[in-house]
Amino acid sequence: MTRAPAFTLVETLAVVTLLALAAVLLTPLVAGGTRASAVDATLRGFLDLDARARLAAQGGSGARLHRSGESWVLMLSESGIASWQGRAAVEIEVHDSTGASIGEIAYSAAGRSSDFVVTARLYGVVRSARVAGLTGWTEVGP
Repeated sequence: MTRAPAFTLVETLAVVTLLALAAVLLTPLVAGGTRASAVDATLRGFLDLDARARLAAQGGSGARLHRSGESWVLMLSESGIASWQGRAAVEIEVHDSTGASIGEIAYSAAGRSSDFVVTARLYGVVRSARVAGLTGWTEVGP
């Protein structure tokens, strides 16, 4: 009687162990990529709200972005027309050119504001953008 070629139990366990080791080593890389994309999306969302505030301000007597808890609200006169909140667990900080924290950004009727820096942070992944208040030009950094 001849036996059909097959893998032994030891060979099968060796392959399973190698696959488990590969999964353990690659999981943090995949999670890090997910964190970076969440931070990037949050930063893009805030910069989009800034651009909308500049456009809205040009149509009237100005506008302002006001921090309300974890959300930022676009205000025209006294009524909020748009509200934005970043992704869960992503921390957003807004600072002026001196490094002081900002809770509100005011826009003139020409759509201009003071210069500011936006920083998004999640578990060691940090992205920031400098915004020139005069033109709205944005420079995104690492």
